[in-house]
Amino acid sequence: MSLTGGLNVSLVNHTPEELVYISLQNISLEYLSNPNSTTADISVASVQFFTATRPVMLYVTPTPSTHRDGPDNRSALHLVAQKIPNSKWNAEIYKHLIVNMKKLSIQIEEQLLWKLLQFFGFGSKYHMDEKVTEEEDPRSVLAAATSVKTKRYYFGQLKIQSNQINLSMLTASKLSPDLKALKRDMSLPLVKFEDAKVDLDPFVKSNLFETMAFLQKEIGIHYTEELKSQAAKILGSVDFLGNPLGLFNDVTEGISGLINDGNVGGLLKNVTHGVSNSAAKVVGSLSDGLGTLNMDRNYQDRREQLKTSAQSSKGHLLAGVKGFGNGLFGAMTSMFTQPYDGFKEDGIEGFVTGLGKGVIGTVTKPVVGVLDLASEAANAIKDTSSSSSRISPPPVRLPRCCHGAGMLLPAYSKNQAKSQKLLHDLNKKNLDEFFIAVEQLRREDNLTSLITSTQVYFLLGGMPDSSNIILRVPHKDLFQCLVVENNGRYYLEVIRVQTLGSDPQRVPQIRCDKLAVAERVSQQITYARNLYEEQQHTLTTSETEDST
Repeated sequence: MSLTGGLNVSLVNHTPEELVYISLQNISLEYLSNPNSTTADISVASVQFFTATRPVMLYVTPTPSTHRDGPDNRSALHLVAQKIPNSKWNAEIYKHLIVNMKKLSIQIEEQLLWKLLQFFGFGSKYHMDEKVTEEEDPRSVLAAATSVKTKRYYFGQLKIQSNQINLSMLTASKLSPDLKALKRDMSLPLVKFEDAKVDLDPFVKSNLFETMAFLQKEIGIHYTEELKSQAAKILGSVDFLGNPLGLFNDVTEGISGLINDGNVGGLLKNVTHGVSNSAAKVVGSLSDGLGTLNMDRNYQDRREQLKTSAQSSKGHLLAGVKGFGNGLFGAMTSMFTQPYDGFKEDGIEGFVTGLGKGVIGTVTKPVVGVLDLASEAANAIKDTSSSSSRISPPPVRLPRCCHGAGMLLPAYSKNQAKSQKLLHDLNKKNLDEFFIAVEQLRREDNLTSLITSTQVYFLLGGMPDSSNIILRVPHKDLFQCLVVENNGRYYLEVIRVQTLGSDPQRVPQIRCDKLAVAERVSQQITYARNLYEEQQHTLTTSETEDST
């Protein structure tokens, strides 16, 4: 049996938010069953994990075009198993189970890592109680392993073969309170590194007869020890050291191409990539370290938004220039904004603290701005000199829009996914604001209404740029949205909340091409506003726990 379209799985948490989209393409299955045995041979040509925060989380490492052995046409994942029928014992008997994987690149983002662990129950009360029970009473584990009632698995040969893995870790500067609590409970320190080439020995066991829990624990221990043995490679790839191992690998690859193929251009390209990558890592680490000294959360958030928005060489250069300007502007305003914010939060004590922060910010922010410019310029050079084997494959689709009518999970819609991306480009990937509806109001200038969970945008040209916003109305300021007719034309009339003693506000009217369009958008805005009001008056779980 062959599944050319493959198998796709979407992991959506309770928020709801699509965490990972798993794409298994070109699946081939051979299944043979007879009275003596059952044999299965499964191969998957392509394996990719896509995320909303990072384009590709896991993919097969591309083979360099200059590779001497030519392209690698093996399957990304290959599984062969032979099972022997058994009805006498509480056990499953396998003559062999062999799993082979190609070289993989894994790019882990810290925030996503904690969300995935949370999704699978780690850090929950049940998981922590179970962990404490096992630690306090190891006899219960021994009893479960030796129990006659526990199902066991026999493997004549069990082999899990994983080739080299290019491992990267991107740490997060800000986590939500629940993810911070999970990180604290897991006691798992993380450090930022890139392209650590990790070689893991295969997991091989013969004549194994154990429970599933024991097998899972053994596999976990094996790969944990293997990762520990590769600590030197991971340490040599950390950002604050400038990824010296990455520089060495780039130069080695360039020299190898020069000797084998006489490729001088490849040598220059690899050396340029390695040097610019190391420079970007070192300077970026310095700017991040200095950035934390100014203790200005808003300034740090703007820096993060600029960095995450850079997806190309041109984008990195633009982000560097904006980062430099952000540093200069922050230095000029720090002495005023920091004391003011401190006074609003903590009165006189906050004002004094803010004054100290302002002095520090006046000194550090221009330096951080210069370092951000240098770092992004080096990143631009690195992207320009990247070879095809280092470029991540494009995502097969945009992330799912997870908010449907009645807060139910809708089927995947390409149009909704595009509209959600439009919103994320507009609000700098603020995931607390989610997409509800989008509608084109006029064709002549492509005036578009973008309705979200917190506000309504009216955009000219339908492009995600703040300069294209002609009107923005938060739901908290919205009283109602009506459809009115004037001289055969149809308008949306947006009426804001009027407070006592305030001057009457001008009521904006937005012309629509058709009555049906105006009525539909009016209903969508009313629905979004009602949903906002309902959420504002809903007591969350955390608030309930705090009140008790």
